[in-house]
Amino acid sequence: MAVSGLAYAHPGGDLLFSDVSFRVSPGQHVGLVGRNGVGKSTLLRILAGVLEPDEGEYAVGGSVGYMPQDVGVGADERTVRELLLSLAPHAVRQAGESMLALEAQLTAGDPSAGIKLGEAIADWSALGGYELEGHWDASCRRIVRASFDEIAERPARTLSGGERKQLVLDVLFASDADVLLLDEPDNFLDIPAKLELERRVRSSKKTILMISHDRAVLAAAPGTIVTLEGNGAWVHGD
Repeated sequence: MAVSGLAYAHPGGDLLFSDVSFRVSPGQHVGLVGRNGVGKSTLLRILAGVLEPDEGEYAVGGSVGYMPQDVGVGADERTVRELLLSLAPHAVRQAGESMLALEAQLTAGDPSAGIKLGEAIADWSALGGYELEGHWDASCRRIVRASFDEIAERPARTLSGGERKQLVLDVLFASDADVLLLDEPDNFLDIPAKLELERRVRSSKKTILMISHDRAVLAAAPGTIVTLEGNGAWVHGD
């Protein structure tokens, strides 16, 4: 992962950060820290391709798995299926979202959606969607103690914040993503779950950039710390 001269300002607002540069080697685990409001979450959203920087360049170096900070927030109205689908690679996610939309249209009485739904299901199958559901099922059984089929259509908010965080983390660590971008993955986790997170980070071969405010997690999991400032970034550690 290479970040060079990144700058970002909120639309119509003040500059958030500028001249941010750092490198993360393949397989390196890095904690991202900085004062509240400096733009840590925004930086991760840029690296995940959700936002465009105003200046500078970046290269992530492989497929990305991204967990936003609001995964554990109770207002999430998505179903568990939709939550897990949001973590899938782009092409698979598009096929899954198309399939869900067409299912809804068919249920609402639109007969023309039937043929399109068949095509979407074929795309989902060809892209490995059903194999992906098998991985989701394994994660659901580990974290929620229920099968994916049992909880797929439940609102994600019916799971606790900790369950949502652990479920998303389990899916991401088991995924084919080369790079994980984790925004406060330790929020909502109890002590045993935090210890498990630390273990998974340390043992992972993936490149990981994670935001955390927990000093114990930062001391135990990543080997390097990047401190984001309004102008630039500092690298500490390995």
